[in-house]
Amino acid sequence: MYAILDLETTGLHRNDRVVEIAIVHADETGAVTGTWHTLVNPERDLGPVHIHGIRASDARQAPLFGDIAGTIADKLDGRIPVAHNIGFDSSMLGNEFARLGLDAPNLAEYGVCTMAWASEFLGPKVRSLRHCCEVAGIGNDRPHEALSDALATTQLLAHYLADCGQAPAPWVELRSTARDMEWPNLESIAHEAHRGVGSAPVDLLSLLPNQRTTEPDTQALRRYMNALDRALVDHELSTSQAEELVSLATQEGISVQYAADWHAKYLHIRANHEKAVHAQSEMYPRLTALATALGLDSNGLDNLLHTPPPALPFKFAPFTLQRNDITVLTGSFDAGKDHWAQVFSGAGLAVADYVTKQTALVVAADPDTMSHKARTARRYDIPVVRPDGAKRLAQRL
Repeated sequence: MYAILDLETTGLHRNDRVVEIAIVHADETGAVTGTWHTLVNPERDLGPVHIHGIRASDARQAPLFGDIAGTIADKLDGRIPVAHNIGFDSSMLGNEFARLGLDAPNLAEYGVCTMAWASEFLGPKVRSLRHCCEVAGIGNDRPHEALSDALATTQLLAHYLADCGQAPAPWVELRSTARDMEWPNLESIAHEAHRGVGSAPVDLLSLLPNQRTTEPDTQALRRYMNALDRALVDHELSTSQAEELVSLATQEGISVQYAADWHAKYLHIRANHEKAVHAQSEMYPRLTALATALGLDSNGLDNLLHTPPPALPFKFAPFTLQRNDITVLTGSFDAGKDHWAQVFSGAGLAVADYVTKQTALVVAADPDTMSHKARTARRYDIPVVRPDGAKRLAQRL
């Protein structure tokens, strides 16, 4: 009878996108009869990650909205839609269908808004889902996760229905309207994707081509070493950076055996570089993190620090920032962009709004972000790093 909907989005405006959707089916009493949920790839920055908690490494692997639009239409078709602030969810959903050139029914015209009905069942000053659940004695352990919020909204609906007693719910006549609503007839072509898929540490060596090839030429190794350095300037390897390195290694014919040898060379060079600019107490944790990202054992760091780095058949020096280098911020930061802009400008860097070929570094709230700035940076081979990693680089100026 009911289809309870919840969305997580990149923001609150018309141009924002859906990043997670959950639909719960319930019977006439509000009892759950089925659930469905998935992340959605918005093909842009994820917005307030500190609120919804969705990682770009997960969203990158999620289906596009167009790939699941048929499933959404099928799960809403013929049922009374329910949402907490249904006007917002209806608007966001309608905008997504409109981007596909399709018309979707306006849920707000024939649905139940548990926020609007809260004044009737819970009191005049109760509005937010959190507050409504508190008053109704409903738990919600994972707020701002679409499925958890949709299940909490379902319990809220059941609470309202129970309060009606033997009397019919005041919105019962909407059932016939819901049956008459026409949803687009589409075929879904994508799998579901859930949180946590991209949260495991990246094991780069396990992803590289395994078949031994002829020895790569010098230029191929130079390109791989430079790409490795750009990816690891902050001692971390993101999912997107690992994907780029695997793609490059495959293209250049660099198998895992050759890559492991060059990873060791790179760690040796970085160890000597770090030794020149850091105190020993700071150096070891960073080099240990770097070794882990490279897929190497960190037990031999002492030996690397006390022996000269290997000679390479090409010119190579690890990435460093210089005073007045241009830095660009992208994403929604916990402390705010203004805070980080002041940190970097105070350290002697120039902070700009747009990425150009003159940009030295892009600082991202999430280094796997799909923002336009990050995509441009990757195209220009500009490192994309977390703010803490960028701060450490700036401290050397």
